[in-house]
Amino acid sequence: MESEKPHAHALRKGRYSAPGWVYFVTTNVERQQPLLEPPGREIVIATLKWLGDNRRIWLLGYVIMDNHFHALFLLREGFTLAKVMMSLKRHTAREINKQLGRIGEFWQEGYHDHAIRDEADFWNHFHYTHTNPVRRGWVEKAEDYLWSTAHPTRQGDVDWQALGYA
Repeated sequence: MESEKPHAHALRKGRYSAPGWVYFVTTNVERQQPLLEPPGREIVIATLKWLGDNRRIWLLGYVIMDNHFHALFLLREGFTLAKVMMSLKRHTAREINKQLGRIGEFWQEGYHDHAIRDEADFWNHFHYTHTNPVRRGWVEKAEDYLWSTAHPTRQGDVDWQALGYA
């Protein structure tokens, strides 16, 4: 049987998952779905924090937009990138659908990932993540966007210990 999404499998090519590595991930809302409204953005944030609190990841940064999100995290021992992303997407889809009174797919199949190579690569992706709302023209400064770890009220979500700053 042919897949309706013939290129989704290509996202898994060359994927390497290892505890102790930092990953930059992006996932998108399914094209036919409603955009991610503020209550849904809070669900994604709460789930990212839960994954951190339950020692699956060390959360290092995120931005939750209307049709996608970016997250930076260090993968903890005993968890693969695939398991973490499946858990994140499954739980958030279920909760967002419940909130919207609907059923079905919410996120696009698969996700984009990038294993961070070095400190410069990390800070480049960290900056890219936080300036996403600025590039969209939604805010003038990254710190003004509420659904991002650039916002002062969200900076406590970053696990600075994982970055060696605790």
